[in-house]
Amino acid sequence: MPLPSALSPLCAYVFITGRRQTELDAAVKAIGKNITGVQSDASNLADLSRLFATETLYITGGLR
Repeated sequence: MPLPSALSPLCAYVFITGRRQTELDAAVKAIGKNITGVQSDASNLADLSRLFATETLYITGGLR
């Protein structure tokens, strides 16, 4: 995960996605801070909606 690893120390908040929660958890742990793993499948519209809702929640600070 070169890009998320490079952005995280620069105080950028990074979202990563993947279908397997165990791999997401390992990546989040390896990168350390300023990162959230969101389980989703890009071929599943419900997952994509949940992903964008998660990002919107973080971007707006929880205010909708």
